[in-house]
Amino acid sequence: MKIFQPILEENSIYKISYLAELFNKVPSTDIFVKNPISKSDNFPFECLQDYENQANKELKAKVKNPKIVGFGFNSEIFNDFENSNDIFGAALKSCLKFGFPVSIITSSDEILLHTNILKKLSSLYCCVSIKIPSLDNSILQLMQPGFPLFEQRMEILKKLSQLNIKTGVIISPILPYINDKPEALTRIIEISAQNGANFVMYQKKLELNENSKKYLLSNIKIRFPQFVEQYEEMFLFKNETFGPKFMELSNSFVRTARRCDLSTRPPEYMPPLQLSLF
Repeated sequence: MKIFQPILEENSIYKISYLAELFNKVPSTDIFVKNPISKSDNFPFECLQDYENQANKELKAKVKNPKIVGFGFNSEIFNDFENSNDIFGAALKSCLKFGFPVSIITSSDEILLHTNILKKLSSLYCCVSIKIPSLDNSILQLMQPGFPLFEQRMEILKKLSQLNIKTGVIISPILPYINDKPEALTRIIEISAQNGANFVMYQKKLELNENSKKYLLSNIKIRFPQFVEQYEEMFLFKNETFGPKFMELSNSFVRTARRCDLSTRPPEYMPPLQLSLF
């Protein structure tokens, strides 16, 4: 199995394919659970035993076309397997060695364990997006048990920003009827700006694979039983929804981001100029 694969709809990015594979086999690590990944999940972990050498080999072959390497685009980077193997650290070393820009999405404070190499990668391009679905810690604990609380995520944002690492916030996942309040979205943006965010984005659509959909609905029944009927109706015969407050959230997001002078997309990667020999 290849480690780095291009994202079909986004030709400027290589995704980390083993995380994409995990995302398709297990429930999303973004909602209701921190570490669902284990060797019992029928995933061929043996293919990652020589991860760093394999990563070096693949990136060396792509060095003439250094697209952004995207971490955490489908699934949380920091899981049980990662924590015992440091695959993320090995991949960052390969990116630095061969001059590949990186873009990282995470909800975990474990990203701070890698600040030394992230600072080195910043000389080329390094962007970190912190996922923050709510400023209500009681909701955060229900949605993402084991992950940092709101104030701790703001501290992660602040520390990365102080190191001059391009850092922003993704307000995600947004679950209809649970954390889809426009006033809360507004406050997250305002506080993010105060803590050094360069940009802010939000999840317009809740999109799940089949495993994540089943897992989400089972947890709604346990944790938010008052919304079971609405969720069953929203996800009847489909795996995605915009939610009933989509337009209100969108308008609040645009107005607040503009007022706080925040970009609504990560900084653009500008490849180094190639000097012609002629």
